[in-house]
Amino acid sequence: MNTLLNRFLFLSVIASVYFTTGCQAFKSEDEKISDALVGRFYEDDMVEDGGKVKDISSVYFQDGSYKTEATLEFVDDETLETSSVKMKVTGTWKVKNKFLYNTLDKIESEPEYFATLLEESLRKKNTPSKIISYDDAKIQYEDSDGNRRIMKKTF
Repeated sequence: MNTLLNRFLFLSVIASVYFTTGCQAFKSEDEKISDALVGRFYEDDMVEDGGKVKDISSVYFQDGSYKTEATLEFVDDETLETSSVKMKVTGTWKVKNKFLYNTLDKIESEPEYFATLLEESLRKKNTPSKIISYDDAKIQYEDSDGNRRIMKKTF
């Protein structure tokens, strides 16, 4: 009888831990990273390809889709005037072996004719990002160029 009671108590404790920890103890590292990715993020401005990317914000959805918006500023070589292009990128994401894979589905820009140029550039750079660290407030990753970036969660 004591053995049966001990088993019951053991299973009760396990079930209690399982449900009160949100099952985190039983999730893989990739699942934990995926959970941390769901939400809204912003990133600091960055200089890339002779231009500046600013106002970077992303939303990662539970269903595996994402949306990123940013503004690309660049200086015209001939006129030396600064121009800006607003862009929106949508697609899907997944985490595998501590790498974030983003798939581009649609790219929009304002003005519209930049979308084609941006798409070619973004598809070339669309390689997985290595997740370095993560918590409830931020995710640090390394892009394909070896640059470390931080996505900060907005609440």
